Amino acid sequence: MSKAFFFDIDGTLLDTPHGLIDISPVNKAAILKLQQEHLAFIATGRTKCFIVKPIRDFPFSGFVTCNGAYVEYKGKCIFKKKIPQQAISALINVCDQYGFDYYIEGYDHIYVNDKNRKSIQDFSRRWEMAPETMIDDFDEDQIEAYIAMIKVQDPKEFEIVYQLLGDHFDIAQHPNQLSFDLNIKGINKGVGIIELTKALAIDIKETYAFGDGNNDLEMLSVVGHGIAMGNAVDALKEIAEHISEDVSSDGVAKALKYYQFI
Repeated sequence: MSKAFFFDIDGTLLDTPHGLIDISPVNKAAILKLQQEHLAFIATGRTKCFIVKPIRDFPFSGFVTCNGAYVEYKGKCIFKKKIPQQAISALINVCDQYGFDYYIEGYDHIYVNDKNRKSIQDFSRRWEMAPETMIDDFDEDQIEAYIAMIKVQDPKEFEIVYQLLGDHFDIAQHPNQLSFDLNIKGINKGVGIIELTKALAIDIKETYAFGDGNNDLEMLSVVGHGIAMGNAVDALKEIAEHISEDVSSDGVAKALKYYQFI
């Protein structure tokens, strides 16, 4: 029986801030060999238009995006959960009041305060956001989005985000960053994976997940076998079945070899 494998992007397959912007040749070969018998999916906090081209062009079976809020298999949506309009309005109001940058992610577009703002340009360039996907002239009542990000200027502002938006979102800080994922309440990668496995009649015990960040905690908790990268946060390592090597050392391929899939 085919098993299902779920791979996080940032810190697992790629390390964009440090120049690793494509899947390494070793990891590509390992995943392609894996796919001769099994299914391989991406599981990411990014929305589809925010996924870099090398990942989009690789023949993955499907994508669990937006930390589980939008799931597709072979190009067809099988589950989605939209950010409530009230939460979008609250997010925009807080960012306007305190000068935070926001990135509200739909399927095809990312809605931002001002795409010409230097801090937004720098952040989007660092994380390989395609400029053509970014929109700053929109009606907040008309957009459909599945996840959002906020970037503050100072760690002292963290508490503002939690206090004013915690009722609307499940908030997860990016490791060692001034930015946060704002997830729909009760939605995470684990939820998206459960919806996908139900749709494809895959036994959850026959699933494997690879990750490094706090937004991978639920994913590693629900799958049959959770693998933390060597560069993962401590909380993820504590719940992982296996800890592999760093993203820069082809930790994905080495874990697949450890489990004797390649």
